[in-house]
Amino acid sequence: MYHLADEPGLGCPAQDTYPYFLCILRPLTLRSAAGTTAVLDGGGQQGVLWAKMHVSPVSLQGLQITNGRAGNGGGIRNDGTLTISDSEVDHCHVNGQGAGIYIAGAGWGATLTIINTEIHDNAQGPVNDGGGGICNLGALNVSC
Repeated sequence: MYHLADEPGLGCPAQDTYPYFLCILRPLTLRSAAGTTAVLDGGGQQGVLWAKMHVSPVSLQGLQITNGRAGNGGGIRNDGTLTISDSEVDHCHVNGQGAGIYIAGAGWGATLTIINTEIHDNAQGPVNDGGGGICNLGALNVSC
């Protein structure tokens, strides 16, 4: 397991007092080794992954994104074009919207495709104004 809270981060600024560990600024495929699940654990201290605006494509495969904390998008904040498949997003928390996944508005050009991925046990509060699992302000495609 890779504990993100033990690392200094890769350049995303704090958002509502919580930094993001992994800031994706260019096209990227992040996948686990065959037959395994790579765990990205925010340690309850920071957002786990932020795909920045105008970044495409970004693909996440065979990952567990867990224990993130942010203002919006505790597990994943997506401002770009992202596909997540054969993965799990769980136990993330926000003070605003989209505890598991936050998809920025259409003006950002944000799109997310979810394939065979579980999103569960994510929570928001104290504001509770949009999506414990997913807050979608952009474009979303889901398939099993």
